[in-house]
Amino acid sequence: MANTQKLQLPLLYSNQAQKDVTINQALTQLDALVQASVISRTLTTPPASPNNEDMYIVPANAAGIWSGQTNNLAVYMTSLGTWMFLPPQPGWTVWSQADNALYTYTGSNGWATEFGVLQPLNGALTALSALTPAQAASLVTIGLLTPANNTILVGNGSSWSAKTIAQTNTVAMAMIFG
Repeated sequence: MANTQKLQLPLLYSNQAQKDVTINQALTQLDALVQASVISRTLTTPPASPNNEDMYIVPANAAGIWSGQTNNLAVYMTSLGTWMFLPPQPGWTVWSQADNALYTYTGSNGWATEFGVLQPLNGALTALSALTPAQAASLVTIGLLTPANNTILVGNGSSWSAKTIAQTNTVAMAMIFG
């Protein structure tokens, strides 16, 4: 069966019988991939009672029907009573509900998150929202992440500190002036 290049959707043949099966498979794949959200990327054994279209990133050393499907997206299809595996292409992005993070498929390096660095910023913004107007008026904070040395610089105008983090290929800046 021929497939589209990017999403590997099944194509129809002229005079094909049961075209609805092929079309339904393609629509199901599209439904899973558009605004994709996975339940987990670390579960190594398929759940015993998955819901229709539950989706997971298959990790290394997965067992059962997931064995040998590392990095593929596993989508449970109630209509088929089994899992459908979608091999990702570089640039595909999914939201991981378990990690509360966005992951992008990089190809040879697997799935990586570039937005984990925003989690501390979210915490800082929550803390800032609790400040009184007088406290906020005297606060100046700058955070700059440099991809060259993975360092974030934070300070309030009188004291500065640098913190090395594990993220790569990311540039983020937050500036709050009171």
